[in-house]
Amino acid sequence: DKVQVTCVDPWDKTTDIVSFLENELSRSDAAVKFVAVHEPVIPVTERCWHLFRDQPEKRKKLLEVIARNKAIVLCAHLHRYSVVRRETQYGPVVQIMVVSVVQDSNYLVPQKVITEYGSSLAEAVPEWQPETMEQRKQMLADESKFITYYKQTDLPGYAVIKINSRTGNVKLEYYAAYGKKPYDKISISEILRK
Repeated sequence: DKVQVTCVDPWDKTTDIVSFLENELSRSDAAVKFVAVHEPVIPVTERCWHLFRDQPEKRKKLLEVIARNKAIVLCAHLHRYSVVRRETQYGPVVQIMVVSVVQDSNYLVPQKVITEYGSSLAEAVPEWQPETMEQRKQMLADESKFITYYKQTDLPGYAVIKINSRTGNVKLEYYAAYGKKPYDKISISEILRK
């Protein structure tokens, strides 16, 4: 009902992901569009892993396609829960990452919630690839110029996305572990409009 989810495999070398997404998203009349991809398109942890991180022009085009089509990115890979908004000259890109690997069903409140985006993300985990620390700090500092909303924690669980395709409103509810009450509620529509 006017909702489109376009899934892409970030490791498929036979498909030009950017062209595929541009075609799929631009010809759609869906009121709400999602791009589901395992690896994030915006780096959100100390590891800085994200799609096309070694191909800046291709990444710039990917962000443009997502932003122009007002698509919301759904991803995983880094075992963190995060919501981030990144500005582009074509509009914002909002990315939602969920960690569904629940090792402790009693872990219902995170020990730490990070809301400051920047080089401090890399500095917080100095033991991970110390030889790339300066490069990752610079990458995060450069990216931070475009980040206008950021929230991240290691809290595992699951997400429910509620969509009103008539109004275009999208709400995220994140549940810790196997919980029945949401730990977090975020209006993705509001973040997109900010």
